[in-house]
Amino acid sequence: MLLRCYPKITDWIFHAFNQSPMADYRFLPIYSYGFFVACGFFAAATLAVAEMRRREALGLLKGQEVEIKNDETPGIIELLVTFVLTFTLFYKLIGIFVYHEQLRTYQLQFKSYLVAATDGNIIHKILSIYTYGSWVGGLLVAVSFTAFFFRKSSLTISLMGWQGYAKKKELQARAVMKKVMVYPSDSMGDLVVIAAIFGVLGSCFFNFLENPDDYKNFWSDPVGSLFSGLSVYGGLIMAGIGFGVYAWRKKFNLGHFFDSVAPGFMLANGLGRLGCQVAGDGDWGIANLAAKPSWIPQFLWSTHYEH
Repeated sequence: MLLRCYPKITDWIFHAFNQSPMADYRFLPIYSYGFFVACGFFAAATLAVAEMRRREALGLLKGQEVEIKNDETPGIIELLVTFVLTFTLFYKLIGIFVYHEQLRTYQLQFKSYLVAATDGNIIHKILSIYTYGSWVGGLLVAVSFTAFFFRKSSLTISLMGWQGYAKKKELQARAVMKKVMVYPSDSMGDLVVIAAIFGVLGSCFFNFLENPDDYKNFWSDPVGSLFSGLSVYGGLIMAGIGFGVYAWRKKFNLGHFFDSVAPGFMLANGLGRLGCQVAGDGDWGIANLAAKPSWIPQFLWSTHYEH
């Protein structure tokens, strides 16, 4: 049996389309293992939310009544921040297709595409982000998204300037406090962040306990050292502790809460292991040079990875 390895998802896309130049996006650092880890987070969150809602409907997990300020009118600052961030993101994303030929042939390095300036002060480097990209694509998406996001706002184009500021103050003055029910399933965004932060830190810490030599060059290359090795058990333990503290502070039923998220932990771990196989990383073992018995299938005896 021959397993094909694709260190990056873009390697697989390139080979799936018969190595067509139009499908050559191998310059993008979309690594297979990281891709499957991200899929694991998404699948675990989806499964956990569904199970929490099922238990909430049965009355096993209860919500809390909290007070929030009923002021949902965005201001000019929110409008500008949303526009700038959306424009920058899609300016670069759509620009990949514009500069595809230069990036594909490495006439333009991807790092230089992201940030053109390699020296100078921080302002110069930030401004160099806009050296390469698609102005038309970025503007179209930014305008459309901002208009959609603020479609219910009272701040229209005609209310800009002092009129818009006065209108905002008037709406804020009329804002009232209202009570809403917040359920454990509404906290999934917080839980994903906790899982990501504590999971990575726990994985690195437990890997350090097992392989301290991996961190000899930590101060010269902190990012490389942090991701030189990850211990899945460390990630599970630390993320679990983070979940427990969060659930305790939110006064969730701990038993039903952990019963809800546990299947997602297992699913995420399984998807991460698929990422190991696809990337061909950490699954090799030692070379099996012994003769294979005739009654054992080859894939149960030994295999190797292409690429």
